[in-house]
Amino acid sequence: MDWIPILTGLLLVHGFIMIWCFTIMNNRVQLALFDLDRKIAGAIKAILDEGIGQMEPINPLQSVLAQLLMKNQNDPGGAPQIEIIRDDEGKFR
Repeated sequence: MDWIPILTGLLLVHGFIMIWCFTIMNNRVQLALFDLDRKIAGAIKAILDEGIGQMEPINPLQSVLAQLLMKNQNDPGGAPQIEIIRDDEGKFR
């Protein structure tokens, strides 16, 4: 009995089944993405129509840190340079 035609037929059937499964999965993923897109669009529209609402006040520590960062960013001197001293062998002194 010659197995090559049987194996070829089984491989072809397997290939068609795999293509069919991939098309079904692709359709389901597309439907899920369309549904997700619709839900996200509805949520964005609701936020834009109703507004964000009451926002929490800024933390005083965060405000101080932001002012410090902006001050350091605008400082032309910048941070002091640190010199790393090594000897001829490359070891730190």
